[in-house]
Amino acid sequence: VTYRPQLDEASFGTLVLEANDDNGIYEIPLMGTAIEQASLNVTHPTGFAVDFGQVEFGSLRSRTVTLRNDGGTPTTFEAMVTAGAELGFSLVLPEADLLGPLESVQIGVDLVAGQGGPLAGSMSIEAGPDAEGNRPEAITMSLAAECSAPVATPSEGVVTFPDLVEGWTSAPMPVTVTNTGSGTLIVSSVEFDMGSSDQYQLAQGLTLPAMLNPGDTLEIPVLLTALALGDSLGALLVNTNSIEGD
Repeated sequence: VTYRPQLDEASFGTLVLEANDDNGIYEIPLMGTAIEQASLNVTHPTGFAVDFGQVEFGSLRSRTVTLRNDGGTPTTFEAMVTAGAELGFSLVLPEADLLGPLESVQIGVDLVAGQGGPLAGSMSIEAGPDAEGNRPEAITMSLAAECSAPVATPSEGVVTFPDLVEGWTSAPMPVTVTNTGSGTLIVSSVEFDMGSSDQYQLAQGLTLPAMLNPGDTLEIPVLLTALALGDSLGALLVNTNSIEGD
């Protein structure tokens, strides 16, 4: 096998041998480089961009960057998040920071999103200095994600019903919940808290679970039937996937 590079680049291939033994076919990796000095190259992902896609608030998502030294000289390297660390982007570096000629290494990129909406950051990978103390230009990669972080915001903290004659039922009083965050808010159930008066009940017509896009509002109709004289108290529990709890 001979190697005659036509361009100043690294080359990779496979030599396939067919034999009449039990294995039958042998595949032998071939690699060579016409680049004398160390030359870092990101082989995955392409486009110098790490896209996490849709992520959930506070959940760990991981991606991998594959770095290869296409040159004929060993080199060290450094990698760091240059923007977006406060949003939850971080790196998981390999134990060794030395890459020999045509060797590859994987760098982990993690995200634990700390806020909702579109997230953007960047990372850089830089080779160590050469024999003359010069450093090549760093590789810059963009980091991106879209974080779902729904927030359930009630219309009021307290709902007050008008005075009723004993035995009468009030008109429905709406308790509204608005999705003031990003991503879909799922209202899974509505119930009265333990200790609430049995004079309160939900009006008909509420279909659950309900899916609320950002800005959408759900009305929860509550009725009061005056079964006895005196004040009555109750608490409504709205169970959702809000990042701020129910």
